[in-house]
Amino acid sequence: MVKLSRSRISFRKGNIRLSAFVTSPSLDKKYEIWFETEASNRNLLSLGPEVFLPILLFMSMRFKEELIIEESISQDLLNSLYKVMKLTSSWPDTDSWSKLYPINIATSTTKAVSIRSVKKGKGAFFSLGLDSFYTLKKSEIRKSTRLTHLILVHGFDIALNDKKLFSVVLKNAKKVAKKTEKKLIVVKTNLKGFVQEAVRWDAGHGAALASVSYLLAKGLDVVAFNSEDANLSYAPYGTHPDLDRLWSTKTLKIYSSGSGLKRSEKTFFIRDYKLAQDHLRVCYENIGGAYNCSKCHKCLRTMLQLDSVGALENFKTMGRIPPYHLLNLLIEPKHRLFLWWDLLKNLPFPRLHARWLIFKMLLRSYKKMLLS
Repeated sequence: MVKLSRSRISFRKGNIRLSAFVTSPSLDKKYEIWFETEASNRNLLSLGPEVFLPILLFMSMRFKEELIIEESISQDLLNSLYKVMKLTSSWPDTDSWSKLYPINIATSTTKAVSIRSVKKGKGAFFSLGLDSFYTLKKSEIRKSTRLTHLILVHGFDIALNDKKLFSVVLKNAKKVAKKTEKKLIVVKTNLKGFVQEAVRWDAGHGAALASVSYLLAKGLDVVAFNSEDANLSYAPYGTHPDLDRLWSTKTLKIYSSGSGLKRSEKTFFIRDYKLAQDHLRVCYENIGGAYNCSKCHKCLRTMLQLDSVGALENFKTMGRIPPYHLLNLLIEPKHRLFLWWDLLKNLPFPRLHARWLIFKMLLRSYKKMLLS
């Protein structure tokens, strides 16, 4: 069984930390999971066991073990977890999804949820990525989706020990928040390492986002997850239009921002957005601590997409296209190949050399998959 101990609240250096221990026969040790943010955010925080449950649900389902919770949780949230379980246990194992199985959730007691009539905030996860800027710009256009908060997480796509890179990202995120009159919430957590003990990050990152959303549920009514490319919506994935909304409760709405759109369409939408031009960050390999390395497949794909809409020259944080980097590039996992096929179709005619290099790279990637 996967067992969650009683959660603990502590204060250190002006920050507030929520932590709890997790044990399981399938783990080689007792794990402590923690979330930390500035103590000034206290009025936004829901400091209870619910915060840990999304990823513990996936861990229990992966290990086929009962989930034991020593504290009382809301019946409303428990209902949401069973909805998530019903959907995700029906999904097959793929190169981006870990097969999950139905399990039992045992809790000491459940409690009724208190519905608040006072309107709270609307937040969105904000990593300075292309999808993040799409959500931000869209929210400025549509009053019904106007955001009040941006959520930046340290420990997901930037490692906890990479303080230098995160300081640059934080500085830029603060500039964007100030320019758009949003409150920036910074959350630090060690959750990613724990997630990867059970499932692939591609499969578990949506549950990790749900955990951070539950942490902020006292201050936010609505949280937007930045959706993946529409080409990926056919396959199981950690963030998925059918899954994201199931994390919602009666007091917190979670939805997929930009679902149904291809990445090429989002690129076109933000091509003239000055804040994106000045601060866009898409790299997750961060070679040499680079803000954007301009060498990994995500940097190269984004650069080519921006070039396809005639905007690359205006994006200050992106390099220029070095076609030779495509020569040895291999795309894994398989579902990412669809993003490159879409890019190939949208490249302008003058980019024939880049088209040919992408085509050769795709053939190499398919060949490797067939032989492996």
